[in-house]
Amino acid sequence: MRPRDTATRIVAGVDGGHTSVHALRWAWRQAQSTGATLSAVMAWDQPALYADAAYAGVAAPFVDWEGAARLHVEDTIRETVGEDGFPGVTPVVTWGRPATVLMEAAADADLLVVGTHGHDGFIGTLSGSVSLHLAHHAPCPLTIIPSPRDARPPSPRVGKIVVGVDGSPPSLQALQWASHQAKATLARLEAVMAYASSNQPISPTGAPGGNPYGWRGKADLTLHHAVVDALGYQAAKEVTQTVLEGHALPALIAVATDADMLVVGSRGHGALAGMLLGSVSTLLSEHPPCPLTIIRPTTSTNPPTRPHASWQRRARSESSSDVEHGHFWHP
Repeated sequence: MRPRDTATRIVAGVDGGHTSVHALRWAWRQAQSTGATLSAVMAWDQPALYADAAYAGVAAPFVDWEGAARLHVEDTIRETVGEDGFPGVTPVVTWGRPATVLMEAAADADLLVVGTHGHDGFIGTLSGSVSLHLAHHAPCPLTIIPSPRDARPPSPRVGKIVVGVDGSPPSLQALQWASHQAKATLARLEAVMAYASSNQPISPTGAPGGNPYGWRGKADLTLHHAVVDALGYQAAKEVTQTVLEGHALPALIAVATDADMLVVGSRGHGALAGMLLGSVSTLLSEHPPCPLTIIRPTTSTNPPTRPHASWQRRARSESSSDVEHGHFWHP
């Protein structure tokens, strides 16, 4: 799941419902922007009614469910990209459960795209439970497209990408991926960190917990170093850095409401407080304010090597009052 300048292969989950059409349309635009190939994948299965009839020994008329699924996905592609764009999308029809089929299809992909809510059709379903399962187990970056009624209509041009940062390796990987995406689509990148100050005694310096900068200042410094660690000095200058007080979930939703994409890591540890808050990315996947991309951590536990990569070690060596009492929320 190493970040690349552009995605070379995109897989979109299709089930014939309105949300999956919306997801396929977004995936098509992404492929056009990045020069990637696009596969529209549909899972099919025989309805339970036919299986029950066969089990009971009742004869049922033959139906070519796989053929019907193939016609369905081809019609969906034509509806989404038109006859001219049809040759640029590869239809894939596979028997099995949607989550399993999509994970297998995306094993060598650079991006997997699905909708938030699915269609209970005879060919299977891409329900919210499927997108939630993929959020935890997808083999590549996953983009979840909200239904049109849950988010503003997507713009033909990507103008703003928001990425949640907490300083942990997964969030730095998300920041790297978002930076490559911003370059590929000529979008503005905004890195967001949320923090919550503790009710700690005021120190002689006038700041809580002996922190001479205050929690806001500490968060500003943490975010700045995280962006530099992930992207380097020059690229960091092009990134808007935003620090908000409060929990990460409402903070990210507020900033991403007018964004074209929100990028988060699937889990982090909180660079200062050591908190496990993977529930933020889970909650976002259920009701994303805009297209949501979840970056699962790679097998490597080492953070990106950049000129300021040692700042995390310096932060951990500071006084315990400076580290233990600050709460930095993250995806």
